Amino acid sequence: YIGTNPDITLQNNIGLSEYTNANFLSPDSMFTIEFSNPALPGVIDYDEVVDVNSGEKTTYIKKIGFTEGGNGESINHLAVGRWFYKYLPSILKNRGLTFDDRVYSDYAQKLMPRAVGYSAGLLNYFFRGTLEITPPAQVAYAVTDGSITYYDDTTGNYHQAFSIIKANIRNSTPDTILGEEVHNCDQIQGNCIIQAIARYKIIPNYMYDLSNYSPDGSAMHDIGYSYSVSAPITITSLSSADSTEFTFNFSAKPIPAGITDLYLQVVFKGTLGNEPDIAVAVGIKDLMEPTHQVFWNATDMFQLDGHLYVSDSIRNDSQLSDMVDFDDDGTLNETDIGEPYIDPHPVTFGIGYLNGPPGQSNPFTYSAITTVQPGRYIRVIALFDKAVDNYMVLEKNDSIDTETQYFHFVVPGVVNQEVDGVWQTPTPITTFRYGLDIDGITQIPIIQHFKTGFFRCYPVEGADPDGNPSCSYSESEAIPGDLLPSTIETVYFP
Repeated sequence: YIGTNPDITLQNNIGLSEYTNANFLSPDSMFTIEFSNPALPGVIDYDEVVDVNSGEKTTYIKKIGFTEGGNGESINHLAVGRWFYKYLPSILKNRGLTFDDRVYSDYAQKLMPRAVGYSAGLLNYFFRGTLEITPPAQVAYAVTDGSITYYDDTTGNYHQAFSIIKANIRNSTPDTILGEEVHNCDQIQGNCIIQAIARYKIIPNYMYDLSNYSPDGSAMHDIGYSYSVSAPITITSLSSADSTEFTFNFSAKPIPAGITDLYLQVVFKGTLGNEPDIAVAVGIKDLMEPTHQVFWNATDMFQLDGHLYVSDSIRNDSQLSDMVDFDDDGTLNETDIGEPYIDPHPVTFGIGYLNGPPGQSNPFTYSAITTVQPGRYIRVIALFDKAVDNYMVLEKNDSIDTETQYFHFVVPGVVNQEVDGVWQTPTPITTFRYGLDIDGITQIPIIQHFKTGFFRCYPVEGADPDGNPSCSYSESEAIPGDLLPSTIETVYFP
């Protein structure tokens, strides 16, 4: 728009200021020489009834638009005349004009949609980049010790909270928008960064042992979102061809385990195409909520002939001891001749996750390793991005068996959120064994989303799908265990 071509401002790609300059007035520029449009030759006066009861009329100025003579935008109420407007000479007519609600309404109807559209366009331009978020090599986005309520222990690990989230990030901006990768990051000024934001709702009165699971959907609906922001990471580039794994540090504000509606957002600020250090690319991933997995060392009791016994009970009963003393020499636990080992003993568990069914093409990385004493368990809390088909491997070592054993499982990712106003059915919980309440009498079940463990039995009843010997477990005969899980020695995150 150059001042003499107002019709060009009706095109969709015209600038907002050009459109406004050519077609609208402002209180301090009513048909002044500084602006060639709108122009007095392009407007007409007319009277309009403003009060139907009294019949009162007011004079308005109408701008003749494109369809009525080639003058840009058509506006019925360009301005309103004051009471003395009609008595002014033509050269002074502009001094008798002002705005009222009808004028403002006409302006708003035409200007506001354009303003919103241009604002959205501006945001879309600077946020035009997109990021793809996928699981890290460890498959789980985060793993934490669920042994006790949240705190930072002497090793720097967080219990019942996630201080580290890992994720693979790829620049997925379509080539049709940019045609270039994220590049030319200014490390000296530190303007090219990648950062993660976790958005979630905190469960009121959350209990670390899930004893009040699950939260009521209607109650969570009224709870606002909380946010944790990771420390920024300075980078030099972000590939569109391959994903790059990032470790986001949330130590400044760890993500608590007692949450619903968890989303992970990743933001890149740097160079996109020809925009140096100011463009933004964003990715978002709806993560599953924290999944509680419990792993037992159940060797505090031995299952013999379908029933659970402590080892002393077997030794003190000749009929029972004869069943496991194969050579009848009065000495038990002779594993070298095939006798079952009946005494309690510590077991070391290594826990990792697979990106698919077990096989040579799906190696795993340890996420946690710890030694569990007999009759105790550990609670691992993990984050996944899907509710089903999360594959896990449990590595088991002890001083009794000569070889390391591997057990494979499919574990759930917890759904505990609202989607489009509908509360999703929470992932069910399961219980295993009991612990004693503080009164020393009341038995309280151990609660989790997934459970497994290790115990010994004789005779072996069958084999699991992987061919490992297995037996049913007479849980009702088990002695109460400790309600509090053991602390995990090493969590490999990172």
